[in-house]
Amino acid sequence: MDGIEPEPPEEPDIEEPIDPDVSLTGFRQRRETVQASGSLGKQLSEQDSLSFSANAARSHFPGGQLAEDYWSYGGAGSFSRTFSSRSSGGLQTGVQRIDYEGSNLSTTIIDAQLFFSNRLSPTWTINASAGDQIIMPQGPGDTDVSSSGEV
Repeated sequence: MDGIEPEPPEEPDIEEPIDPDVSLTGFRQRRETVQASGSLGKQLSEQDSLSFSANAARSHFPGGQLAEDYWSYGGAGSFSRTFSSRSSGGLQTGVQRIDYEGSNLSTTIIDAQLFFSNRLSPTWTINASAGDQIIMPQGPGDTDVSSSGEV
């Protein structure tokens, strides 16, 4: 064949799987966390109530090279209505932001959930809910947005 060797085939780009060990327990990575939270509720009427909450946390991984320190902060709100002496329902929504130190990476999580509860008898209650969560990672070249729902 005229002394020409064929070029080896290109290897496909393979993404490494994300380690499901978010808390790094398997790596015995210590984490120090300081957090604060608060909430406020208001009874708007005999049937309606409103509540808000806020939180902030700072996590530090001393001496560790496996994870980045980060700040996390967010808030949530809830509206609830009593329809009758046996049933109630409402909406809960929240936003959480995580900023990783040492990089330009962050993640915003937005969620919302409708809920309903009906007391069938003194011993039986049925609860139902449906919701969605949107996760938006932000960083250099990262525009993936994922959404998951539940019923």
